[in-house]
Amino acid sequence: MNLSLEEASCSYQELFNLVASGSPKRVLLAGGKTPIEFYRKYLFKLNANFALTDERITPELKRKNYESLRPIFPSLINVNFPSKEKEIAGGIGEINEQYERFFPPDICILGMGEDGHYASIFPKMKIIFQDVNDLFIFSKLPNGELRFSVTKKYICMSKKVYLLIGKDNAMKRKLLGESRTKEFFSLPISEILYEFSEKISIIYI
Repeated sequence: MNLSLEEASCSYQELFNLVASGSPKRVLLAGGKTPIEFYRKYLFKLNANFALTDERITPELKRKNYESLRPIFPSLINVNFPSKEKEIAGGIGEINEQYERFFPPDICILGMGEDGHYASIFPKMKIIFQDVNDLFIFSKLPNGELRFSVTKKYICMSKKVYLLIGKDNAMKRKLLGESRTKEFFSLPISEILYEFSEKISIIYI
């Protein structure tokens, strides 16, 4: 199987121009360190509504993506995510309503971990709840942490997906350079890149 992806190195201004060119109204945002400066300096200017691709299920507010992104994006949808595993079942209805209303997104901004995860879709995670419409999941990581994630299906209903990679991160560049190896096919990021390559651009920032 061949992987043919659009790749480019961009300044924040160039990336903002790309994202804004289609006048998107619904934008999915990844958390993490790589995109945060782009968000703070440029993406906040976009006249759009925003939603999270993923969230930590924890009572520790400082660890939540919502707490770090809400000051940048006042129109970030406020989803009442549970803080403990036992609260998940009771929160499904509101989460489903919010994300169905947001569907389909116009743009998705993704990041990638050095282990090949994206949007809290990790290797060896255990799915503990999956939405009946396959729009989102809750999962437990090997270390016991709980995560909420929109699904691959949800992400790839976006008109365009931008995967942001730090241009100085040698580990991530090496991982993407090994995209035809057996090891790469075992990583979560491989599925989304191969199945939806026509709408994904890898952007080095």
